[in-house]
Amino acid sequence: PVRRVRHTREVSKGALAGAILDLFVAMRFLLPAALFAAARADVVVLEAKTFDAAVGDGAFWLVEFYAPWCGHCKKLAPVWDELAAALEGEVNVAKSDVTVHQGLKNRFEVRGFPTLKFFSGGRMYGYDGARDLAALTAFAKGGFKEKESVAAPGEPTIVDMVKRELKVVYRQLVSKKDRESKVMVFTLGLVIGATLAS
Repeated sequence: PVRRVRHTREVSKGALAGAILDLFVAMRFLLPAALFAAARADVVVLEAKTFDAAVGDGAFWLVEFYAPWCGHCKKLAPVWDELAAALEGEVNVAKSDVTVHQGLKNRFEVRGFPTLKFFSGGRMYGYDGARDLAALTAFAKGGFKEKESVAAPGEPTIVDMVKRELKVVYRQLVSKKDRESKVMVFTLGLVIGATLAS
């Protein structure tokens, strides 16, 4: 027959008291962090298909156009979370990954990361100040009015996209780097296109 042996471990009163104390110390730090995380407002994640419906609702929106690999964007992330909590109910704080949503990158002429833009009443205001909580809060609560605004661009039409691409081609043609071969390829493309069109 198999004999089962029951193992028991005695715990001293001091070790038990130490374990309980450690548990209370851990709870002292974890509980406020958990409550803060539950209470804070979330940053709204905007996609190309949701952007116009969200930002066009007439409310104030402060949007970060970012790339996930960008070091400056990673550094801004905790400040952006704090900003969402600080402005809850006053200004919507959002972000959009323009490596995924290239249309938004082109539409809002995002040239560097992060690019911060404020939207209000169909107008768009660029932000180029400090990336700390105080400066961003001041901008969102009215500092944007001191900046120059432009009409927020709507979704691009096919004509807008062709114009944008023609500007890119033009800039490449007039750049000094290997200009002769570019002009020759462009001319050849025009001749072939005209031949096919007729």
